[in-house]
Amino acid sequence: MWLATNPAFSFLLFFSINFGLILTSILLQGSGVSVISMDKITQIGLDIPDDVYQMRANAYEAAKDEADFGLSGIKCPREEMQRAPLQMILESSSSSILSKEGLTELQKLEDFFIKTAEWKEKCSLLWADSPTCENVAIYNSAANPHWVNKPNVTDVNGCILPSSPVTFFIKYGDPTFSSIDATLAKIKSNANDWSAFTDLLDRDFSIEKPKTNVMKTT
Repeated sequence: MWLATNPAFSFLLFFSINFGLILTSILLQGSGVSVISMDKITQIGLDIPDDVYQMRANAYEAAKDEADFGLSGIKCPREEMQRAPLQMILESSSSSILSKEGLTELQKLEDFFIKTAEWKEKCSLLWADSPTCENVAIYNSAANPHWVNKPNVTDVNGCILPSSPVTFFIKYGDPTFSSIDATLAKIKSNANDWSAFTDLLDRDFSIEKPKTNVMKTT
């Protein structure tokens, strides 16, 4: 209140404070100390002097185009992200095809392509030594003695096997599709697998309504 009734003194006080700050900044600059300008402190992208974390971030951004930080993309021929695997859709306009007959038919169609001589020349490959690209990865129980009691990821040639409802029934121990309801319950117990499995069926498919007119191979 006293300052409000003495405007002349208030002006001199604030002027002295500001002048003192400016003088201090000039003296610090002259001694080689970096000073942050307060009117820029809220600006986006402000480089704080001698901030090691900011320096590292700046170095990373500058080097990204020259160094390989895992951003350079595909290294090996026919690698997974470069060439899509087999893609098919089996449809029925009348009844659900998630049945022994429907799954058997989808498996026959997949085998038709996968077991042709041309498949190993056109499939997507999974490499064991990217980026040297000398050895494909064999994650297959028939060709890798260490890959047992696991779903096959590749065939014996290193070709990435497609994913389909057939894949999940084999993974959950029902390769003959003889226990549809029980196998669905097993798949449902794994949230990640259930999400991937239902992505291959009609959008309204559920464990309560296990009917679909579409099955996809991707």
